[in-house]
Amino acid sequence: MDDSDYRKYKQMGVRLQLNLLSLVGCYGQTALKKANNLLKQGMYDVSGTDTHSYASFENDILIPALRGPLQIPTITF
Repeated sequence: MDDSDYRKYKQMGVRLQLNLLSLVGCYGQTALKKANNLLKQGMYDVSGTDTHSYASFENDILIPALRGPLQIPTITF
């Protein structure tokens, strides 16, 4: 999907959810770039994770975060 597809869905009233794990690269570079792009455009309505335990948090968020600075954009509303 490209940006115009997301805009079309938003115009239809579809709400988009950001999976926060996308911002730390858990789903690969393509998902990371797409998530950052949509975030910069203000396309997301809600955010969440698939984390169900501390072990998931540690493996999916904490350890990757300790490897280097996260590139999470600052959004001004």
